[in-house]
Amino acid sequence: ISIKESWDNDFSNVRIGDALSRAIEITANGLDGAALPPLVQTPIDTVNAYPEPHQISRTYVDGNVVGKRIETTSLLMTATGNVQIPGVSLPWFDIDTEEVKYATIAESSIRVGPTRTASANNSLQLSTDANGTLLADGDGDVAANNAPAFDTSVLDSLVSETKTPLWVLVLAA
Repeated sequence: ISIKESWDNDFSNVRIGDALSRAIEITANGLDGAALPPLVQTPIDTVNAYPEPHQISRTYVDGNVVGKRIETTSLLMTATGNVQIPGVSLPWFDIDTEEVKYATIAESSIRVGPTRTASANNSLQLSTDANGTLLADGDGDVAANNAPAFDTSVLDSLVSETKTPLWVLVLAA
């Protein structure tokens, strides 16, 4: 049995509100992918975890079955500081040596910085009427004028809630 992890992004500039995807792949010679056990998801403080459906496959190499299970989890950072991503240890029995062995992934550490803020040059400001309807300029395009600043407290509360679905966070961003 072998186990490996991959990340969709590096850890060099992670901020509150950023999501990283961690994929853990388990491969076993002589075992169907459906027989590989699901991994236990350990809760992580200051991170909301959103597991995706696992992928199971079976192939044949030189007449032997090779099973594979891939578990992917999106990790949404909700606070600044160092985040410890737990390692994984998967016990398995080696029939050649008749002993229990462990396939492992070491824990990872991610430094999470404060939220990104848009500079005055990059911020998009929209004009609305008294009813909150977006106003258009003469070309029919939405006018980019000096509108009131967006209240980020709603977004901050969505990001910090552990039960907020990932699709809501993507729409809010």
